[in-house]
Amino acid sequence: MENNILDEYEYLVSDLLTVIGTLKIIHRWLDGDLDYYEFDVFKVQYADVLSLAIAYLIMLSNQHQHIVGRELKKTL
Repeated sequence: MENNILDEYEYLVSDLLTVIGTLKIIHRWLDGDLDYYEFDVFKVQYADVLSLAIAYLIMLSNQHQHIVGRELKKTL
């Protein structure tokens, strides 16, 4: 049972690190560190990526709340 929650959190953390990495790349690009794309041409695609990253963070937060709620029910 304990391994199950550890596995769930391992996947959760891995997904979270992927989203954070995506946001770091976009941040560097917007700061001009990745200036090989024109902002006007690709701003829609980057806005889409940002929207998906934020939605994914919300989903990961909900997944975390579900895991915590389930484990709390087991202890009560």
